[in-house]
Amino acid sequence: MKRPLFFFIFCFLFCSTALAAGPDIFMAVPTSAPSCTTPTGDVLTESFGDASTSCWSGGPSTCNNTWTLSGTTTDISIVSSPGSPPSNTACANSINFTTSSTTAIATSPTFTSIPHTTPYDVYGTIYVTSTASGASLTLINASAASSQMSIQLNNVSGAYNLKGNGSVVSSALSISAGQWYVYRLHNDATAADSYLGVSTSGTPDSSCSGGAADTSTCKKFTAQANSTTKLVVGIQTSATANVTLGNAYVND
Repeated sequence: MKRPLFFFIFCFLFCSTALAAGPDIFMAVPTSAPSCTTPTGDVLTESFGDASTSCWSGGPSTCNNTWTLSGTTTDISIVSSPGSPPSNTACANSINFTTSSTTAIATSPTFTSIPHTTPYDVYGTIYVTSTASGASLTLINASAASSQMSIQLNNVSGAYNLKGNGSVVSSALSISAGQWYVYRLHNDATAADSYLGVSTSGTPDSSCSGGAADTSTCKKFTAQANSTTKLVVGIQTSATANVTLGNAYVND
């Protein structure tokens, strides 16, 4: 009978000491940090580094799709995401394009053709490290045989901007180097109501949707009357540039 009594006294003294010391002594089981989840599209989803499919022939097995590379392919790599991406957009890894007066392009596998009369959206994240002053280059291109709509990156004497591009180009959306931006490139059934919206949060801006006037974070353009079967990303115009894309996905 002495042994149970001894354990009872020991437990009583230990628990009393622990309570006096404060609750931290009981925090022995760590909690995990929130995970980052790449948004998904019903047409195409690409995390650029947080899945398990080969990113391109002979490339790392960390993508959702196997892309076809062209241009200066040695200038394309999967890297740790720079800076501080918005939550659940760019995760641990991203795709980087670093060129010196060349192009570096990745083309997605083809998907079922989307007619130009069908509303759909291309989403993703962009981080610009630098481009040559005066450079004007295409970063994102929704196309088939011909371009349907795209995103244009411009450096005007050190001031950066993005434009939605189609048969009529949008006004400029000012951005800064060293900052993640979430974009929404929208094709509208009314071609002239297509728009490019950007933001620094996890939600892309759509304040000029439905034919509304341009805002400081959303600009309308006129999309071209072409269908879309693939997404082309990267530095698609010969330029000296360093650009990182956190993800890309397409919804119709």
